[in-house]
Amino acid sequence: MRMLHNIAVAALVPAVIVSLHTPDCFPRTWHVPSEVVTIPAAVDSASWGDTVSVAAGTYVCPDNVDYSFEWIDLPSGVSLIGAGAELTVVIDSCITLWPHSVVAMYDASDCLVKGFSFVRPITGGHFYGVLVENTSNTFIDSCKFGDHFFYGISVEGDATHSDTPHIRWSTFTNCGVAIHSAVQPFRCPVIRFNTFDNCGWGIYCVNSGPYIADNYIANSFYSGIYCVGRSPAWLDRNVIVNNGEYGLRVETEAFYEPYLTTEWLPRNGNSIYGNAVCDLYNGVEDQRGVVEACYTYWGSDCPDTLKVIQGPGRVNYRPWCDSLHIETYIECPPDPTSPSTWGSIKAMFR
Repeated sequence: MRMLHNIAVAALVPAVIVSLHTPDCFPRTWHVPSEVVTIPAAVDSASWGDTVSVAAGTYVCPDNVDYSFEWIDLPSGVSLIGAGAELTVVIDSCITLWPHSVVAMYDASDCLVKGFSFVRPITGGHFYGVLVENTSNTFIDSCKFGDHFFYGISVEGDATHSDTPHIRWSTFTNCGVAIHSAVQPFRCPVIRFNTFDNCGWGIYCVNSGPYIADNYIANSFYSGIYCVGRSPAWLDRNVIVNNGEYGLRVETEAFYEPYLTTEWLPRNGNSIYGNAVCDLYNGVEDQRGVVEACYTYWGSDCPDTLKVIQGPGRVNYRPWCDSLHIETYIECPPDPTSPSTWGSIKAMFR
């Protein structure tokens, strides 16, 4: 009987252990401020799979007196979501000039930031709305980045694979640089379905290869998109209009050509027109820096060659199309300084 009793007890012990630990295995939602008063405290308590749900309201980021870099350090696997009918407002009220970010993701994966408005009431300083560094499978979704951020979003370091982070359905207004992209590999980050208005630069690429598609980029003080260094950016179906200097400015190094439309979506071009100085400036001096701009609408049936191809470089922008990207225009004479086909230039240097 004693042996049978011991067997029965031994059989129950694993079940008891499982029952004691089962609740911790399920994702949990942390509610701010009803359950946890502050956003950083809720994020610090969260673990992989958890959600921090922030009620609509105003949350004031403290001054950066201790020189700390971030207010909210989002760990891997945690979702930070603004709940309620209105967007949650996060106000960064820092008055110091030290670097500071409202939300940061360092060496993280599977993170989500969604449904927030980031606003600073004062100008000055080197401030970030969201800083993303060395991440994979991260998302910034449906956020608003308002006045006085030097960077709305900055993506830096390396990524474990392409197509990350995803920045989508967000708006950027009056930022110094709306999105700063300084991350590898190619097609990283993915920037889609965003609106940029009245920023210094819309998208600023440094040694980075983002995929930029379906965005509206207007009224930048300098350039709608600026690519410098090793930045093989791909652009599809963007509207880039009425920027203060350039719609697209390219200063890339040899063998790192920016593409204005992908090979597998050849009929889905961009609309680039009405920019004050030049719609497209290609600063690359040799043929290896040729910019491809097929099926792009330049604001007229026959685009102004000088405004489209300003600078020492070349561009293959034929054929182009009408504003609806339906009718193809081929009747305008080719520019004698431009290659007849993009393929022939690639063949010369590959």
